[in-house]
Amino acid sequence: MQKQSMTYSMEQHNFAIKANFRVEYAFENKTEPYAVDYVTGFASLLKCLTFETQLDLDKLFELFVDRKLQEYLVLNLYQNGDIMQATRIVLED
Repeated sequence: MQKQSMTYSMEQHNFAIKANFRVEYAFENKTEPYAVDYVTGFASLLKCLTFETQLDLDKLFELFVDRKLQEYLVLNLYQNGDIMQATRIVLED
């Protein structure tokens, strides 16, 4: 079953284009990131993700527009369930 996209206002689309994000990458269960990217807009955010994720444009709208999250964590796991990489996405003010 295909998910139906929501309709968003021009203000919400402007947010998606202009929002600033900090993306932190950490190996395994380390607390200090090995790299940090600063990007503007959902399109740039999707381009900088280093591992394949379930995130797409619709999911970003859901997380940061509909649910108004300030932060989101993506965990990439080994087959045994241990953390391979943690990617922390933070909406910067």
